[in-house]
Amino acid sequence: MDPASAIGLIVNIQTLLLSTYNVGQDILNAKDEIRKLAIELSALKASLEPIHLVYNFSSHEKDCKDALSILETSNLSSAESKAMLRLTEDTLTDLSNRLQTGSNQSKKAWQKITWHFEKAEFSSLLERLERAKTWFVLAATTDNVTLAREAYEGIRNIDRMLQSREQRNSELDNIQLQNNVRDWLASRDTEDCYRQSLDRYQPGTCGWFLDGVFQEWICGKDHPGLWLKAKPGFGKTTLIAAAIDQARKLSETSATKIAVIFWFCSFTEQSVHNSQNILTSMIYQLCCLKPSLFVELDRLHPQQKGPLSTLNKNRLSSQDLLKLFVLLVSGVDLVLLVVDALNESENSNELVETFNDISRTCSNVRFLISSTDSAAMDADSSKIRIVTTDTSTNVTDIDLYIQSWLSTQGKRLKIPADIKGEILTNIRRNSNGVTVRTIQDMQNALRRLPRSLEEYYDSALSHILEQDCSLARNMLLWLSHARRALYFEELCEAVALPEGRAFDESMRLLRPNDLLEICTSFVNYDPRSNTITLAHSSVFRFLLRARTIGHSREKFDLGWNSAEYAVARYCLSYMMLPEFAVGYVVKDQFLARRKAWPLLRYIGRTLWEHLHNIDTSGPIQPLLLQFLNSHRLSRGGNFGAWVQACNPGMLENKLMDTTPLYWAAREGYLSLVRILLSSGGKKDLECPSGRFASTPLHVASWAGHTEVVQELLLAGASPKETNSSGLSGLYMTRIMGHRDIEQLLEEAIRKSRFGSG
Repeated sequence: MDPASAIGLIVNIQTLLLSTYNVGQDILNAKDEIRKLAIELSALKASLEPIHLVYNFSSHEKDCKDALSILETSNLSSAESKAMLRLTEDTLTDLSNRLQTGSNQSKKAWQKITWHFEKAEFSSLLERLERAKTWFVLAATTDNVTLAREAYEGIRNIDRMLQSREQRNSELDNIQLQNNVRDWLASRDTEDCYRQSLDRYQPGTCGWFLDGVFQEWICGKDHPGLWLKAKPGFGKTTLIAAAIDQARKLSETSATKIAVIFWFCSFTEQSVHNSQNILTSMIYQLCCLKPSLFVELDRLHPQQKGPLSTLNKNRLSSQDLLKLFVLLVSGVDLVLLVVDALNESENSNELVETFNDISRTCSNVRFLISSTDSAAMDADSSKIRIVTTDTSTNVTDIDLYIQSWLSTQGKRLKIPADIKGEILTNIRRNSNGVTVRTIQDMQNALRRLPRSLEEYYDSALSHILEQDCSLARNMLLWLSHARRALYFEELCEAVALPEGRAFDESMRLLRPNDLLEICTSFVNYDPRSNTITLAHSSVFRFLLRARTIGHSREKFDLGWNSAEYAVARYCLSYMMLPEFAVGYVVKDQFLARRKAWPLLRYIGRTLWEHLHNIDTSGPIQPLLLQFLNSHRLSRGGNFGAWVQACNPGMLENKLMDTTPLYWAAREGYLSLVRILLSSGGKKDLECPSGRFASTPLHVASWAGHTEVVQELLLAGASPKETNSSGLSGLYMTRIMGHRDIEQLLEEAIRKSRFGSG
């Protein structure tokens, strides 16, 4: 054994003992841990003292002889001894790093109130120190080489077990951190949409873009942005998915690692596609591609106690998220940001400006977006290269698709070669640049293939049988106005609901799969997720046009306002069914109820969204008030059943206390707040509701609904009320940064004090 190495360890231990003492002066809740650590360090130091005596021979001659005798033993001169010294040195170095004080003020302050170790890793550290001490004592007091080696191997095995346990704990911690970040950001999963779109990709197609424009752009530096514009039905989403796939493959083979992050907009959830949601999703995707960013994201919030999931996403505005995104991408070589169908977002111009801001700030970020050719959005030509298409752009792609279809389905149907040639010629001539994927009638396709999607959809409607028209109309109504993709069983129940009449079991569909046959040209069913949606955004626009072309459209004309009103009325009528009049129920009964009534899950989450889009002061008001006033019945009546469907995990006492005024205030539904206040709802002004027993004014203040706060204050709501955590509305408003509401509450508090004086 090298005495200098052992003495170096002793010096390190002395320094660590001093650091441990200093740390112990600051942290009040770790006295026991500090004591245990000091004891183990002192014991380890004592086990190394015989070696230290070698360098003190001038004043301790007898001790020196003893020490030299010990060093000459085979145990301390063995390879195991050197390895044990290295192992101990690594442990002490790790401990030293953990006990160091941070360089910045916030980190120093944070370390003064928190212990540096989790319970499991602290126990692991103590075990390592104790094992090292035991080995050095054993090695110095026995001449049995075999015994010493066995002891060393035992300690090494224990160390491997501890390292394995630490690794597992670290992996679990990383998974928990990822889940916390995802929950905090409320990130939406975009991978499924990407996979579904890529499944529709025909190999060999889209070469004009993927092998040309896309390659030039991704490898060039002239324009950070690339904007693909094409007519509806062109196949933009499939092309974008193929571009993402190609970029991912390029990242695997390129020296420059490309982080590909993406978002697919959808016509069914236009309000969701805003810069806040897109940035949160992309931040999460970026962290998944580079897991070290999860730790960086955690480090950015040292002032928060508890996991990131305790934070509220409303604290981060779009600007805050933009700053966070810019900070995180600085550690990545190249980031490719992809957004499909930008025209389906209500905030398209805002998103384009956000992308421009990112590209101006981050030279390593490029963005690819797609939209319809008619989309009117501002674009900086110096930042964005715009690619437009016409009917000749994808002629080769259409040929490949038709030939693929003829080689498979044509062979199965035994279509003659000359007919195949005629099909190819006619479809190529009449497709008008749109990829038509269904040929129901070969002869009709040859004679009068629709020249546009408009004609195609009209033709498809005309083929729906008379007895199926009512069912088809209800199906298209729900799919056009649903706030998310419907599960198949939800749609089956929704289309069977009678308008203005009671619903009973006899009205359920005998053969639910018939729905897929009735509207096969208009819908897309995904068996993996068991969801059903409109096949394309062009179907949505076709159904909502006010004008009527021919007799086929009249039965399916879905004007926006009347359709929104119809869906909202269906939702209320459903919740007023006798099954729900008994109110909220125990957990087992609730699970059975939700299984027996599939649409309950959807309405529980989206009822307020449907009501937001209609005039509730019109003919629907009596039904709406009947539903809301049922909360005074036993167990909340029909309203209580809905609250439970909206919040399945809410405790029974919270369900019992929840009022309609609370929900209207929470959602910022001003017109409904006024209706409730004018119809006897003032008695619920100070009624605590929800998970945190908040008053309507408290929850409206927290959510930032200024007009609702004004209305509640005018009605006499107290600005001083606190929730079950003892937090006032004014305090929460300050935390959330709602300055205008803060001023309203401060003024109301001043007035109440003046009046009481």
